[in-house]
Amino acid sequence: MMNFKFVSGRNLTFDDSQYDETELVLLNTWSLGQVDSRMISVIAPYCDGDNYYGQTLGSRTITIPYVLMATSRSELFDLVRTVKSVFNPKDGLGLLTITMDGGDEYVIWCVPEGTPYAPAGNQRGVWYQTLILTLKVPYPFFIDPAYHSFSISGFSGGFVLPLSLPWTFGEVGQQIDVENNGDSPTPLIVTFLGEITNPRIDNLTTDEYLKAVLALGAGEVLEINTAQGQHTVHYIHGGTTDNGFGYLTTDSKFFWLEPGTNTLSFTSSGALGATAACAVLFYDQYLEV
Repeated sequence: MMNFKFVSGRNLTFDDSQYDETELVLLNTWSLGQVDSRMISVIAPYCDGDNYYGQTLGSRTITIPYVLMATSRSELFDLVRTVKSVFNPKDGLGLLTITMDGGDEYVIWCVPEGTPYAPAGNQRGVWYQTLILTLKVPYPFFIDPAYHSFSISGFSGGFVLPLSLPWTFGEVGQQIDVENNGDSPTPLIVTFLGEITNPRIDNLTTDEYLKAVLALGAGEVLEINTAQGQHTVHYIHGGTTDNGFGYLTTDSKFFWLEPGTNTLSFTSSGALGATAACAVLFYDQYLEV
């Protein structure tokens, strides 16, 4: 049976798996929403049609209808009030976790579009109440919360980013194939750890790369986040975190991983130190689940 768990921007939690069928029932009219596509094009003088450049995606709306039940009117009102207190649009973005019938989990950021709607008329009873939750999703992808992390070079025991198998180790020019199991491109976090000079990572699948011009000493870190609207470059050294955008070359791209196999290559302008490492971390994301 599908379950929904919502953690609000105020860290209040509603988890429908905590209720039995005498208290709450999910109606089969729930919807994970449709995503509209927006065409990017230009109308040129004296040309037929549009010049097509690509597509972007809009938001989605998730609708979750429940019937809440209780043994008394006051108990029912308390239950309705509890649910409404969690789904407060003034609390901002919250995290919705969806557990599918087969056990697969996905998360998505969303905000209540308004207060939960309690229909009147013949849907209303003394000890039961239909309650419809409507959630607006600005970033339309469902994310598999199990992250993937890979090392493309030597691993250091002092490295703070959690790494998991498979690892590959080698000299300058090491490369690795990573699998994006989602149905959509996905951003990543690239982390360079010194001792290394002018590190660079290429996505050979898309012919894009990130290159930094600096010498990282042992224990120093350059961390790059390529997520849309969250581009960050952090230079971490001596317990201090500085803005590291200035170390990237102007032709660097905040690239994403394409669905399927991506070949990543790590290079530098000199030999790697004993503590040098390059790691990537990413989540699979899906337009539909």
